[in-house]
Amino acid sequence: MSSPKKHVVFDIVGTCMSYDVIYEAIDARLGPQLAAHNIKPALLGWAWIEAAEREYTYLSMQGRYRRFYDVAGILFHRMLYMAGVPDPRALATTDDVAYIMARFLELRARPGAKECFALLREAGFTVWAFTAGDAERVGGYFDKAGIELPAENLRSCDADGVGKPDPRAYRSILEGFGGEEAWFAAAHMWDASAARGCGFKGAWCSVYEKEPCVELFGEMDVMADSLPEMARKIIAASASSHAHASPSPPASRTSRQPSPEDNGPTEEATVEPLNHIPIKSLYEIAGLESLRPRQLYSASRSHAKSTTGQPPRDLVSLGKIEAEVANRLVRKFLDQTDHYLYGTNAGYADVDSVRRASPLLFAAICTVSALHEPGGESLFQTCNLELRKLIQKLVFASQISTADFQGLCIASFWLSDVSWSVSGLAIRRAMEFQLGKSFDLVVGNDNVRSVTNRMQLRSRGEALDCLRVWYLFYVCDHHLSILYSRPSSFGKQVSVVKWELYLQALPETRTDTRLSSQLELLSILDQVTGLFGTDVHVGIPASFHLQLTGFNHRLDQWVMTWTDRYKPHDKIGMFPFKSLMLHYHFAKLFVSSHVFRSDDGSKALPSDCTDVAQVAVSSARAIVELTANDPDIKIGLVGMAHYCHTMIAYACSFLLKLATSRQYDLGLDQNDTFRAIRDVAVMCESAQCTRFHLLHWMGAGLRQLVAKCEAAMVGPSGNPRGTSDDHADVSADVQMQEEVQDGQARSETLLSQGNAWNMATDIGALGWPPGDGGSLGYDGLEMGIEGFDLGWESLLPSFDLDQMGFGLL
Repeated sequence: MSSPKKHVVFDIVGTCMSYDVIYEAIDARLGPQLAAHNIKPALLGWAWIEAAEREYTYLSMQGRYRRFYDVAGILFHRMLYMAGVPDPRALATTDDVAYIMARFLELRARPGAKECFALLREAGFTVWAFTAGDAERVGGYFDKAGIELPAENLRSCDADGVGKPDPRAYRSILEGFGGEEAWFAAAHMWDASAARGCGFKGAWCSVYEKEPCVELFGEMDVMADSLPEMARKIIAASASSHAHASPSPPASRTSRQPSPEDNGPTEEATVEPLNHIPIKSLYEIAGLESLRPRQLYSASRSHAKSTTGQPPRDLVSLGKIEAEVANRLVRKFLDQTDHYLYGTNAGYADVDSVRRASPLLFAAICTVSALHEPGGESLFQTCNLELRKLIQKLVFASQISTADFQGLCIASFWLSDVSWSVSGLAIRRAMEFQLGKSFDLVVGNDNVRSVTNRMQLRSRGEALDCLRVWYLFYVCDHHLSILYSRPSSFGKQVSVVKWELYLQALPETRTDTRLSSQLELLSILDQVTGLFGTDVHVGIPASFHLQLTGFNHRLDQWVMTWTDRYKPHDKIGMFPFKSLMLHYHFAKLFVSSHVFRSDDGSKALPSDCTDVAQVAVSSARAIVELTANDPDIKIGLVGMAHYCHTMIAYACSFLLKLATSRQYDLGLDQNDTFRAIRDVAVMCESAQCTRFHLLHWMGAGLRQLVAKCEAAMVGPSGNPRGTSDDHADVSADVQMQEEVQDGQARSETLLSQGNAWNMATDIGALGWPPGDGGSLGYDGLEMGIEGFDLGWESLLPSFDLDQMGFGLL
């Protein structure tokens, strides 16, 4: 039987770290001036910090949480006035206050702090830190003191936006221990007693306050005059409590208590139930905090919460973009771009709400909006680099909010060069944080309480935000599975299989209707992939003709079911309905193009497959016609997700292939095909967005492809193919095939799964095309043939005459 788990949570600033550095800084900077008013620097410093703690607490109680560091900085001049200085700002300049505040980064560990932690760990305790300071600054104290404290064991009130001594602050920690032995240790009597009132055992050390004032706060379970002494007393009290089981444990404990009917020894009451998840058994045995299940926080509880709260470090506060620019970029995204992807971020009203929610979300929105802004190349570079840095930090983050996941979602849908890597990271972390469990809360399953406790979601609305992000990751994953001809990362998820319960449980909205239609569509396409696989080199036997036809019929039923449920949108007009039709044609093209797999091109299609091939052709034509001629699609072309751009590119390439090699089989008119695709190319090249946008590369690439195809259809003598110069025609055909295959091979190497993330983190490789595209970096974009060879063909199906598979990249 494993030993019972034991935890000690320490207050940090004032308890483990001394304020002496602050007092010394006040004396060094203002000592003579204060002496003129008979003010002792240490007394001023103490009163200032005490006043800051009071105002910090009051603001938290009002729901207007501010970081303690910010509260203290704002109050300094008031404290000078209260101490008897008639003109505080004349005595202490802004630079003086900045100097003193900077010393908060240099607090020193109290004597015995390192020994205290070591004693507790040797006795089997897990040591935690819970601070009102910001986690990064407080973590630095431990690093400088040489005291080990894993980042996941450091908790800050900033994460929840609830300050001590609010009982909610302590309970959010205590609930994570699941009834295991938990102590709270502090040098502030108010802190230790508040934690004890919430279910912790209390330990107080006199290193800061000296007088315990038990008449006010009561006796603690342990009281000591030094940190090592406090550790030894905690260890002794814990051993005593295990030797003599307490008859009345705190009400917050959840372990089973012995009843008169129990015949076994009392120790059996502490045995945990059987674990069905192996990793939980390992945690029970090893006690490693890194093995604990992660907790998800809602967007409202992430970095800084209230409308008056100081925003975290982001693009604006770091001085990388101006506030007016940020407002323009966020406003553009919230008012228009977000609605092209179902409007799932409608909960954010303005730039301030986005910045408070998550720096990563803010950076993702700014990056996408800058990408869509004409002349925004430099702005895009700045935002994109910051976004990549934040994504890198998220790889090992122990706490992630829904808003952080929303930022990853935006990057995955709109930034084609990092989509595969970012979505892969996001999905793995989403599974780790169990985003899919929000489904239970939304649909009203019986285990709602356990879901709420585990995920730190305070309402059904927060759970719905979480579930929508989860579904968007599913959509993105399956889109990329189609584009890359690779297996999905998701597998079978109950929340996806039973998506209809989600739609039935809510008042119908445009967002949930559009999202649900995608879930049903992709579940059909998932079955197609499940039947035929993702290997484009494996042909489809003619005997599967009925299955392909059956899938097409299901797609027809799908579009008829959802057409009437799509209504005009007040922001983007009829785009949702037109997008529904695009996705319908994308899906029909995907399904029907399977008949061309591994066909060597030397013979006509079997007669019983011609009808499916014609469906593929008509679907590709419909995609091209919608793209070139529909006003709603034209307006939304820049802002739509890159999956749509790639499928449009595939439809164009598909038709060009057929027009140059199978026109006699399927009746495809070459001139009409070339004209239609030139129209798409012109529209893409004239798109109003940065030159880094995929559309500009599509336009240049399509123009080049049409020119190559037209040249390949005319022999050296100028005669059309099939009239004379047949040998030259074949040579031109083979030459074209070899050229494109060579570009395909180079691009596949550049965009291999293993290279994608390394490429993305290199600022020198930020521009399209990926790789060493000569003059095609950020500083000098030219749409030459070199860019086409290295960049554009990596986005098209393999353009050879031996194989017509669906390998897009």
